[in-house]
Amino acid sequence: EIEFRSILLNALYLNNLQSCNSKKELEYYIKPKENIFALADKFIRYGTKTATRFIIIDVDNNSQTLEKFSEYVKCKLNPLNPNWISKTDNGFHIGFILDMPIWLNNDIKVKQAQEIKRDLTILLNGDIAGSHRLIGYWRNPLTHQSTLNLKLHNLDELHKIAMQQYFSSFSLFDNIESNVSSFMVSVDSPDLYDEI
Repeated sequence: EIEFRSILLNALYLNNLQSCNSKKELEYYIKPKENIFALADKFIRYGTKTATRFIIIDVDNNSQTLEKFSEYVKCKLNPLNPNWISKTDNGFHIGFILDMPIWLNNDIKVKQAQEIKRDLTILLNGDIAGSHRLIGYWRNPLTHQSTLNLKLHNLDELHKIAMQQYFSSFSLFDNIESNVSSFMVSVDSPDLYDEI
């Protein structure tokens, strides 16, 4: 947990963070506080007005245990391994820490990050309403029941794998033409009519 804390602090790259302990506080302006105090709170603001190093997926209405859901995520995202999966009141937050910041004035990288977030959100049955959002408040993995991983993610690699996993989830339809053709052959088979 100490190593993860250091990686998280480095990725947040601010000396003062906005953080709080209840959703109700999120309705008001939250004054930044020193990192050491912010990382003891339940919610953290990830990203700034200029950049972020996080892609976070929100999965609601899921009452599985952390262990069961982590197995599900591992199966769905293989070979991706998120930096954290945190249990929330109503589901889970799945976080990826990037090795380099996404500068919010770089439209190409922002679009790429939003595509990753959208694809992974759909793949994991997440909350699609917030799937475009790269900056905001999410649960602090250090103050919630969480699984942690120290490996940082490269945006381009993450994009490639997320797209592959997203499209492979539709593999049921890959051979639809050949399935229809084989069905038509069996319907036209003389043996079928002989039994009628």
